[in-house]
Amino acid sequence: MPALADDSIANNTRPLTERLNRECTCVTLDREALCAALEREAGDPDFCATLIRTRPHLFSSATVFLSEAHVVAMLRAVRAIESVARLPAYRDAVLARSPETAQRDFGPRGAFMGYDFHLTHDRPRLIEINTNAAGAFLNALLARAQHACCEEMLTGLGRSEARDFDAAVARMFESEWRLQRKEGTPRRIAIADDRPEEQYFYPEFLLAQRFLAKHGMEAVIADAGKLRFERGGLLFDGRPIDLVYNRLVDFALNNRLLVTLAAALLLIWGAISFHSLPVEAYPDVANNYVQVITQWPGHAAEEVEQQVTTPLEIVMNGIPHLEHLRSTSLFGLSSLMLIFDDESENDWNRQKVLERLSQVNLPNGLQPQIGSDYSPVGQIYWYTLHSTNPTYDLMALKSIEDWVVEKNLKSVP
Repeated sequence: MPALADDSIANNTRPLTERLNRECTCVTLDREALCAALEREAGDPDFCATLIRTRPHLFSSATVFLSEAHVVAMLRAVRAIESVARLPAYRDAVLARSPETAQRDFGPRGAFMGYDFHLTHDRPRLIEINTNAAGAFLNALLARAQHACCEEMLTGLGRSEARDFDAAVARMFESEWRLQRKEGTPRRIAIADDRPEEQYFYPEFLLAQRFLAKHGMEAVIADAGKLRFERGGLLFDGRPIDLVYNRLVDFALNNRLLVTLAAALLLIWGAISFHSLPVEAYPDVANNYVQVITQWPGHAAEEVEQQVTTPLEIVMNGIPHLEHLRSTSLFGLSSLMLIFDDESENDWNRQKVLERLSQVNLPNGLQPQIGSDYSPVGQIYWYTLHSTNPTYDLMALKSIEDWVVEKNLKSVP
């Protein structure tokens, strides 16, 4: 996921990263290089064939571009969360409702904390915090198996994060150990999960085992149900375990009252959301758009393009929320169609277009106009006016339609 430093570089409407994510469809993953790296790291020539190719959705062939601003925002959120977690008042509040097994502080803060963010147009939003982040070892090798299919890829691939991964992870495990034992390194680490061989991320367990062994720490992949606490220590297959790399995700809802209250809360929330949803008989699915029309009678399409359409396009570029700008130049007529994203309000869009129109320089006597604010699906109501009274002929009905019915319909907001 390359991060591009200059996210202000934009074409007509959108930041560079957003344009690349929408329009750059090139394949950047060298799968042969990835398989070679995986087999080399795992020490198994059949690793890719037996474990990776049986999991077709483990890796994506295309990259995602991430702006430097999003990276900074995510790091800022992580630092804020970890700062709050160290506050004594916060720790006391959390421990007060934690089980007895979580009351004792052994020292380590937790290795491989994972913060999952959802990327949006304006900023990344935190959706989950994991104490057993999945995919780190796989992604480190994935980053090394990318090739640049465009110039912007060179920026992200030239960074050092992937190259520094091994040393950073080794330091993390050693640091966690010293926080608890103060000296040395763990002799034996258990990578624990329920039925680990059946887990989708089992290839990563094997890579983690190999990685830890390469750094002088013996590792075993253990079924969490086979771990035993005996004689004051943790055992697996009768041998002591110094540190657990816990891959087990365990949701224990033993409190029936808590489950009942949570279910009731979800039911109430669903009912409120249902009644507050905007429901329309004929929902408007059209884009938010504004049309700019300029008439220049007697002039060829080439003149209209050069002296009217192009200046208008230049002025309109960069309007917030603008997604597409399309233009048509005909004999005596210029037409621009500005399409905005769904998060914008069309009244606001029209106001911004009017402001930009006051800045354009056009030949004398030309006055661009914006089209009517209507939707292609707006004409949905048809009616006929008729009477069984013979005294009302067609002329009388037309007068009633013009002076009574039409005026009342137009008064509807």
